[in-house]
Amino acid sequence: MNINEIAEHAYKRALERGKITEVSAPMKRYAECKDEFCELLKANEDVSSEHISEYSEVQEELVDILIVCLTELHRRNDNVERIIMRKLDYNDKRID
Repeated sequence: MNINEIAEHAYKRALERGKITEVSAPMKRYAECKDEFCELLKANEDVSSEHISEYSEVQEELVDILIVCLTELHRRNDNVERIIMRKLDYNDKRID
């Protein structure tokens, strides 16, 4: 599966689970991202994830954040892979 297919899969699954609707308010969607970030802040790198034991709580929460972001990008009909590559290109060229 490529990143666009993963984003589409995440979007469809979020719809099925009722996490989002096709017309969910933006603030509700952004709040979910914030909620996942708060879970990351509570996660422990030295504790195995309850759901995927070969990874840490931190790794699982990072993936949850990624899934929420991919879901939102797909909802916006963005080519997720393209926007990621464009941003990486920009970051490569910027001077801090």
